[in-house]
Amino acid sequence: MTSSVSSVISIADLSAKVDGELEAIIGARDFPLYRMMAYHLGWRDAAGQPEAVALRGERVHGALTLLACAAVGGDTDAADALGRSGARLGVAMQIRSDLNQIWGDAAASQPSVEVMNKKKLLPVVYALEKASVSEKRAMGEIYFKRVLEADDAVRLRGVIEGLGARKACEDMVARLTAEAVAELDCAGVSSDGRAQIAGYIRALTE
Repeated sequence: MTSSVSSVISIADLSAKVDGELEAIIGARDFPLYRMMAYHLGWRDAAGQPEAVALRGERVHGALTLLACAAVGGDTDAADALGRSGARLGVAMQIRSDLNQIWGDAAASQPSVEVMNKKKLLPVVYALEKASVSEKRAMGEIYFKRVLEADDAVRLRGVIEGLGARKACEDMVARLTAEAVAELDCAGVSSDGRAQIAGYIRALTE
């Protein structure tokens, strides 16, 4: 079964529907966990006051699911293809997030919390696998410190980039994004639906 996605369907409209449901659920419970979720979803600031922010990746997933349903019109094969596409997209988004923790715009001015907490982000793991004994020792000198400083994050960034970790991870994102888009080439997904979903996939992994 092939269906078409009407041009009136937009990610903004679908996101508004999903946001309305989520806000109703989270806003009905005045517990610390729910206030924290409202903050991370971008509806409240750190002081708990209402805040309007641009649509975040955490809030676009539900809208993409609704868009996918509209695109396949109940076709099982198409739904399976979209599932494979989504799996690749999820991995690509995680790798992109890991890259941004080290080389993103915010990280350029101030090391991210995850880096300062010595989280084993994918570029770090990749670098450890490729590093020589002396390079591993240099990374170990950073990670064995009780508390990292900003200069440590700069040193770490230089070491892992020198080992090709950044390029390797960027290549992974590009490959997974291409595979996620390629999975949309199935009979049950309309051309309009494919174009919309492919656009969102690329936007989420940039």
